[in-house]
Amino acid sequence: MTASISSTAPGAGTDGSGNDWTTSSTALTWASADQMSGLLDLPRRLALAVAEADLGGVGLVVDVGSGPGEFLALALERFPRAEGIWIDVSPDMAELAKARLGDLAGRVRFEVTGLEHLGQVVPAGSADLIVSSRVTHHLDENALATFYRQVAIALRIGGWLANLDHVTLDEPWSGRLRRARSQFVPPNPSAHRHDRPMPTAGQHADALGAAGFTDVETPWRAFFSMLILARNHASVRKIDVEEEQPR
Repeated sequence: MTASISSTAPGAGTDGSGNDWTTSSTALTWASADQMSGLLDLPRRLALAVAEADLGGVGLVVDVGSGPGEFLALALERFPRAEGIWIDVSPDMAELAKARLGDLAGRVRFEVTGLEHLGQVVPAGSADLIVSSRVTHHLDENALATFYRQVAIALRIGGWLANLDHVTLDEPWSGRLRRARSQFVPPNPSAHRHDRPMPTAGQHADALGAAGFTDVETPWRAFFSMLILARNHASVRKIDVEEEQPR
């Protein structure tokens, strides 16, 4: 939920538009005014239901750009034997997440770092489920492709990715849906800047394909937001972990 560093970001903790998510003024102000939690509850639960039907149980769930930990909390409640890894660049969001998780926080390892360090935080092939909410729309094409490659490495064979995020739409549908959304989702008064277009659904599909994911679906979509589900098959190409380490 909190943005991490893209490949073109000017400094640690910033996204491609210069929003510094390590500061309280950005992270906490945004979180306190977030208006989309209600809308996103259904796709989060849908993702967990699909993973449960396929996997049965989950041992390790990783939430990338977790922010206050909404997605992670739902996952740990649904999978009572699972442990979690919380990843976010904001120390303030870590405190919010610990409060949101309550007793569940004892099952979570908190890592204050950017999504580009996923490969350093999560051992290769160890995650049953990797989730993310409203993070990858800050990435350019190269950083998005790198993220999905690292996800493919971190997931075990048969593991699942659930990425819930915003995408760019072409006109006239962009304008039509923006006007309609205002009737359902109040604007966030502390909304952050987006100085470049968000990735399109096609760019997500291309990046997933390049990472080796062939079992991909988008079972939910509303306005500019969509849920991407991808299963890590044995045929997924495993890139050498060393290639994905930040330099």
